Amino acid sequence: MFACGILLWELLCGEKLFTGDSDYAVLDKVRMGLVPEPRSRNPRCPPELEKVILKALAKRPKPA
Repeated sequence: MFACGILLWELLCGEKLFTGDSDYAVLDKVRMGLVPEPRSRNPRCPPELEKVILKALAKRPKPA
């Protein structure tokens, strides 16, 4: 589910979600789980879709 969340976020926002100067820097960002809200990058994102994406990218997602 996490990988699908990344794909949705990147398709909607038109940029990479996790970037860094090295592979370690990228992995550290993934581990920390700091994900900007899609609407902060694309205001046309529907709130319902944003909710789904953020749930998929949650560090510890709550069960459905």
